[in-house]
Amino acid sequence: DGQIDLGLIMGPVVAPHIRNIELCVFDCLWIASPKLPLKPGRLAIADLTDYPIFAYSKGSQPHHSVLRAIELSGIDIETVRVFNSNSLATITRLIRDGVGVATLPRAVVQEFLDTGELHVLDVEATLPALHFHAVFNDNPGNALPALIADMAAEIAAS
Repeated sequence: DGQIDLGLIMGPVVAPHIRNIELCVFDCLWIASPKLPLKPGRLAIADLTDYPIFAYSKGSQPHHSVLRAIELSGIDIETVRVFNSNSLATITRLIRDGVGVATLPRAVVQEFLDTGELHVLDVEATLPALHFHAVFNDNPGNALPALIADMAAEIAAS
């Protein structure tokens, strides 16, 4: 409704007069602590359902992707504990502590993958990549959001 000049968000936003500039794309991976007693090798969603699954905020594209992967595996969604958070730091902390599994981009957890505190799971259910965009109202009378969005795209590309 015109209240926000510019958003750097998971997108795109499809609406009249809205311009989206793609900033970056991150693969979404299944991540867990080696503390979890998961079987080695390739895993099915059913192998993960003894533990909470942490996802992005409820209603977001990554949240829907997790729910869809569970549904496609034939598991009743009501029997799986999916917890949502806007805080990547909170999700990362919980999975580092061995509380459950999460779907996150490698860039978010790379330092913990490097130290061995976390590892990427080989799960049959792949999730779509996360696309981040600069989104703004394409109004010629207000050039600042477009300028900032272009700067964000340059920085993301470097």
